[in-house]
Amino acid sequence: MDRSRSNGKRDYATFVLISRYGLRPSDVVNLRFQNIDFQAKRIMINQVKTTEFLSLPLLEIVELALEDYIAQVRKAENNSDCIFLTAFAPYRPLSRAEISTIIKFAIRKSGVEIKWALCIACFLGQFNGKRWTSL
Repeated sequence: MDRSRSNGKRDYATFVLISRYGLRPSDVVNLRFQNIDFQAKRIMINQVKTTEFLSLPLLEIVELALEDYIAQVRKAENNSDCIFLTAFAPYRPLSRAEISTIIKFAIRKSGVEIKWALCIACFLGQFNGKRWTSL
């Protein structure tokens, strides 16, 4: 992922969230600013699929990726409280399918072959984030 580009910063932040925490694309889509406490270093979400509440430590790699995307790319004038938006106007929240495509493209670009029917979060969880440090 080319993190010098705005899309790359956004895509990297979504990838890091999914790969480090095993979140589903639906959880990333629904991530709001009020779900992240940068001072307490916590991410708090209700999982979409299970409705289970999660309070996760804000890992440094995740914090840096989010801060970079929010400060450098995310359009502050947008009224959406969703963190991840499309790159071009009219800005709108990303869909689950768009996030899945971002992740699939990153995996494909890394040279790892997977069956696309496989749950992306499950696949990434197998590596516990260790395999993806070069992205």
